[in-house]
Amino acid sequence: MSMYESRPAGWPSHCELAVGWDPALETYFAQVRDYSISQDDNCVIAWLGALGPHYRDIDGLMQALNDRIRGLLPEVTLTEAKRSRLRKDKKIDYDGEAPHSTYPKSWAYPPLYVLRTADRCPECGQAMHVYTLGCAAFQDAEDRKPIEDFHFLSRISRLPRRVLRLLKRKCPGYSLDREAEGQTPYLMNHCRCGARLDDDYVNGDVGAAFWPDTPEGYGDFRLFRLPIEEAIPVESSTMLGGGEYLSFDRAELW
Repeated sequence: MSMYESRPAGWPSHCELAVGWDPALETYFAQVRDYSISQDDNCVIAWLGALGPHYRDIDGLMQALNDRIRGLLPEVTLTEAKRSRLRKDKKIDYDGEAPHSTYPKSWAYPPLYVLRTADRCPECGQAMHVYTLGCAAFQDAEDRKPIEDFHFLSRISRLPRRVLRLLKRKCPGYSLDREAEGQTPYLMNHCRCGARLDDDYVNGDVGAAFWPDTPEGYGDFRLFRLPIEEAIPVESSTMLGGGEYLSFDRAELW
């Protein structure tokens, strides 16, 4: 499920309008999301398109959306039972800056990079850009000090909110999604056709987009340096090797 978020004029800072395409249900959808409630799907307070009628073109969806909310936030009434559950769920948050997060924190050390290369969508065959992240050093939650070597990050399920915002501005198709219902969402590449390019596809084996089978293949990567100067908490898988072939001196500012 791929979506694009924006904040209409006059809406509070914790609310966003999300519009996207759900390939499983073959429908466009719109959501009003209130991030003061939660950082995951529990924050959805209005939802069009996930259930019938389906909207197979964006114009029909936007007309229905305008008729429904007319630019105004809907009133929301939560039962005390749901409020209690959401307060409990908020302690385990997909935002690495959550004040009461209970997951063990690993740390990615700067410089932090966005890596971009080309791939083809496995469903429609269209050429597209795919993205992943990398860092100069990484410290697992159980380690006492970081490993000072370049790490490729994959299956990134938690990042600070400010980093997610930086990514959304320039690569909105690289966004949190699930491989299957009930699984933990992580940063995943999406094609314009709606297909999900999961991390097994883009870096799961030799020859994948982010695992070239020759040193020269790393020369196809374009590097962007994120404006982050301190170590950030992260939950992800990592891979060592290949960093020695990257041209960090040619990295562009994000």
